Amino acid sequence: MPHYRPAPIPFQAQDEFTALTPAYGYITIDAMIVFAVSGWSGAGKTRLITELIKVFCTRGLRVLAAKHSGHNAALEPDAKDSRTFLEAGADSAAVLSGNELMQIRRGADSAAAAQFLRDQWAAYDVVLLEGRAFRDVPFLEVLSGEDSEIRAPRERLIAVVTDHEVDFFQPRFGWNEMERLAAFLEEYNGI
Repeated sequence: MPHYRPAPIPFQAQDEFTALTPAYGYITIDAMIVFAVSGWSGAGKTRLITELIKVFCTRGLRVLAAKHSGHNAALEPDAKDSRTFLEAGADSAAVLSGNELMQIRRGADSAAAAQFLRDQWAAYDVVLLEGRAFRDVPFLEVLSGEDSEIRAPRERLIAVVTDHEVDFFQPRFGWNEMERLAAFLEEYNGI
Protein backbone atom coordinates (compact mmCIF):
# COMPACT_ATOMS: atom_id res chain seq x y z
CA MET A 1 0.00 0.00 0.00
CA PRO A 2 1.21 3.57 -0.63
CA HIS A 3 2.51 5.79 2.15
CA TYR A 4 1.03 9.27 1.89
CA ARG A 5 2.99 12.45 2.44
CA PRO A 6 2.16 15.65 0.60
CA ALA A 7 4.92 17.69 -0.96
CA PRO A 8 5.12 21.45 -1.38
CA ILE A 9 3.68 21.56 -4.87
CA PRO A 10 1.48 24.15 -6.58
CA PHE A 11 -2.28 24.18 -6.12
CA GLN A 12 -5.03 24.63 -8.67
CA ALA A 13 -8.47 25.75 -7.50
CA GLN A 14 -11.24 23.95 -9.36
CA ASP A 15 -14.27 24.45 -7.13
CA GLU A 16 -15.05 25.06 -3.46
CA PHE A 17 -14.28 21.44 -2.54
CA THR A 18 -11.10 20.96 -4.54
CA ALA A 19 -9.56 24.36 -3.94
CA LEU A 20 -6.97 22.74 -1.68
CA THR A 21 -6.17 19.80 -3.92
CA PRO A 22 -2.61 19.66 -5.29
CA ALA A 23 -2.37 19.68 -9.04
CA TYR A 24 -0.05 16.67 -9.30
CA GLY A 25 -1.13 13.56 -7.35
CA TYR A 26 0.73 12.02 -4.41
CA ILE A 27 4.22 12.24 -3.04
CA THR A 28 4.92 9.23 -0.84
CA ILE A 29 7.10 8.55 2.18
CA ASP A 30 7.35 5.71 4.69
CA ALA A 31 6.09 5.64 8.28
CA MET A 32 3.44 8.34 8.30
CA ILE A 33 -0.32 8.05 8.60
CA VAL A 34 -2.42 10.74 6.90
CA PHE A 35 -6.20 10.37 6.66
CA ALA A 36 -9.21 12.61 6.29
CA VAL A 37 -12.50 11.91 8.04
CA SER A 38 -15.71 12.75 6.23
CA GLY A 39 -19.38 12.47 7.13
CA TRP A 40 -22.60 14.39 7.56
CA SER A 41 -23.02 16.90 10.37
CA GLY A 42 -23.55 15.04 13.64
CA ALA A 43 -22.37 11.69 12.26
CA GLY A 44 -19.40 11.48 14.65
CA LYS A 45 -16.35 12.84 12.79
CA THR A 46 -14.97 14.61 15.86
CA ARG A 47 -15.71 11.57 18.03
CA LEU A 48 -13.83 9.29 15.62
CA ILE A 49 -10.79 11.57 15.46
CA THR A 50 -10.79 11.90 19.26
CA GLU A 51 -10.91 8.11 19.72
CA LEU A 52 -8.13 7.57 17.17
CA ILE A 53 -5.98 10.22 18.86
CA LYS A 54 -6.28 8.32 22.15
CA VAL A 55 -5.29 5.01 20.52
CA PHE A 56 -2.34 6.45 18.58
CA CYS A 57 -1.07 8.39 21.62
CA THR A 58 -1.09 5.22 23.75
CA ARG A 59 1.12 3.70 21.03
CA GLY A 60 3.61 6.55 21.48
CA LEU A 61 2.83 8.28 18.18
CA ARG A 62 2.75 12.06 17.71
CA VAL A 63 -0.62 13.18 16.34
CA LEU A 64 -1.69 16.33 14.50
CA ALA A 65 -5.46 16.84 14.24
CA ALA A 66 -6.88 19.58 12.04
CA LYS A 67 -10.42 20.65 11.25
CA HIS A 68 -11.56 22.33 8.07
CA SER A 69 -13.97 25.14 8.88
CA GLY A 70 -16.20 27.20 6.66
CA HIS A 71 -15.72 30.29 8.83
CA ASN A 72 -12.79 32.31 10.15
CA ALA A 73 -11.05 30.96 13.22
CA ALA A 74 -10.43 33.10 16.30
CA LEU A 75 -7.81 32.68 19.01
CA GLU A 76 -9.52 35.17 21.26
CA PRO A 77 -12.67 37.28 21.09
CA ASP A 78 -12.69 40.64 19.33
CA ALA A 79 -10.74 43.43 21.07
CA LYS A 80 -8.30 40.97 22.67
CA ASP A 81 -4.59 41.06 21.84
CA SER A 82 -4.28 38.26 19.26
CA ARG A 83 -7.34 39.46 17.35
CA THR A 84 -6.03 43.03 17.47
CA PHE A 85 -2.66 41.89 16.06
CA LEU A 86 -4.41 40.25 13.09
CA GLU A 87 -6.66 43.25 12.50
CA ALA A 88 -3.56 45.45 12.45
CA GLY A 89 -2.20 43.36 9.58
CA ALA A 90 -0.02 40.69 11.21
CA ASP A 91 0.41 37.61 9.03
CA SER A 92 0.31 35.44 12.14
CA ALA A 93 -0.78 35.76 15.76
CA ALA A 94 -0.21 33.28 18.55
CA VAL A 95 -1.20 32.76 22.16
CA LEU A 96 1.30 30.94 24.37
CA SER A 97 -0.01 29.70 27.70
CA GLY A 98 2.04 27.27 29.77
CA ASN A 99 2.78 24.31 27.52
CA GLU A 100 0.16 25.19 24.88
CA LEU A 101 0.48 27.26 21.73
CA MET A 102 -2.41 28.39 19.53
CA GLN A 103 -1.61 30.12 16.27
CA ILE A 104 -3.50 31.66 13.41
CA ARG A 105 -1.49 32.26 10.26
CA ARG A 106 -3.05 33.94 7.30
CA GLY A 107 -2.33 32.79 3.81
CA ALA A 108 -2.83 34.75 0.62
CA ASP A 109 -5.70 32.35 -0.13
CA SER A 110 -7.04 28.97 1.01
CA ALA A 111 -4.36 27.09 -0.93
CA ALA A 112 -1.58 29.01 0.84
CA ALA A 113 -3.19 28.32 4.22
CA ALA A 114 -3.45 24.63 3.36
CA GLN A 115 0.19 24.56 2.31
CA PHE A 116 1.21 25.99 5.68
CA LEU A 117 -0.62 23.11 7.38
CA ARG A 118 1.00 20.57 5.04
CA ASP A 119 4.41 21.98 5.94
CA GLN A 120 3.72 21.08 9.59
CA TRP A 121 2.99 17.40 8.85
CA ALA A 122 6.63 16.28 8.87
CA ALA A 123 6.84 16.68 12.66
CA TYR A 124 4.07 14.11 13.27
CA ASP A 125 3.56 10.36 12.89
CA VAL A 126 -0.19 10.67 12.36
CA VAL A 127 -2.21 13.44 10.70
CA LEU A 128 -6.00 13.28 11.06
CA LEU A 129 -7.99 15.81 9.05
CA GLU A 130 -11.65 16.50 9.68
CA GLY A 131 -13.52 17.49 6.54
CA ARG A 132 -12.97 17.39 2.80
CA ALA A 133 -10.47 20.21 2.29
CA PHE A 134 -7.63 17.83 1.38
CA ARG A 135 -9.06 15.56 -1.29
CA ASP A 136 -5.75 13.91 -2.21
CA VAL A 137 -5.46 11.75 0.94
CA PRO A 138 -7.26 8.53 1.90
CA PHE A 139 -10.65 8.98 3.57
CA LEU A 140 -12.59 7.36 6.37
CA GLU A 141 -16.34 7.91 6.22
CA VAL A 142 -18.47 8.12 9.38
CA LEU A 143 -22.09 7.08 8.88
CA SER A 144 -24.88 7.54 11.41
CA GLY A 145 -28.11 5.59 11.35
CA GLU A 146 -29.98 8.33 9.51
CA ASP A 147 -27.43 9.04 6.79
CA SER A 148 -25.95 6.35 4.59
CA GLU A 149 -24.83 8.59 1.73
CA ILE A 150 -21.05 8.78 1.34
CA ARG A 151 -19.59 12.31 1.30
CA ALA A 152 -15.94 11.34 0.80
CA PRO A 153 -14.51 11.14 -2.71
CA ARG A 154 -15.28 7.52 -3.69
CA GLU A 155 -11.87 6.98 -5.26
CA ARG A 156 -10.19 7.89 -1.94
CA LEU A 157 -12.56 6.05 0.45
CA ILE A 158 -10.77 3.19 2.24
CA ALA A 159 -13.06 2.38 5.20
CA VAL A 160 -16.44 3.15 6.77
CA VAL A 161 -17.10 3.64 10.50
CA THR A 162 -20.63 2.84 11.66
CA ASP A 163 -22.48 0.51 13.98
CA HIS A 164 -25.13 -0.05 11.33
CA GLU A 165 -25.06 -2.73 8.68
CA VAL A 166 -23.97 -1.19 5.41
CA ASP A 167 -23.22 -2.73 2.06
CA PHE A 168 -20.02 -1.12 0.80
CA PHE A 169 -16.95 -2.63 -0.77
CA GLN A 170 -14.70 -0.94 1.83
CA PRO A 171 -14.00 -2.44 5.24
CA ARG A 172 -16.48 -1.48 7.99
CA PHE A 173 -15.49 -0.73 11.59
CA GLY A 174 -17.83 -0.28 14.54
CA TRP A 175 -17.41 2.28 17.29
CA ASN A 176 -16.08 -0.40 19.65
CA GLU A 177 -13.29 -1.31 17.20
CA MET A 178 -10.93 1.66 17.45
CA GLU A 179 -7.87 -0.51 18.17
CA ARG A 180 -8.69 -2.63 15.12
CA LEU A 181 -9.22 0.50 12.99
CA ALA A 182 -5.91 2.00 14.15
CA ALA A 183 -4.14 -1.27 13.27
CA PHE A 184 -5.81 -1.18 9.83
CA LEU A 185 -4.61 2.40 9.27
CA GLU A 186 -1.08 1.49 10.32
CA GLU A 187 -1.09 -1.55 8.03
CA TYR A 188 -2.53 0.50 5.18
CA ASN A 189 0.48 2.80 5.50
CA GLY A 190 3.02 0.04 6.02
CA ILE A 191 3.77 0.89 9.65
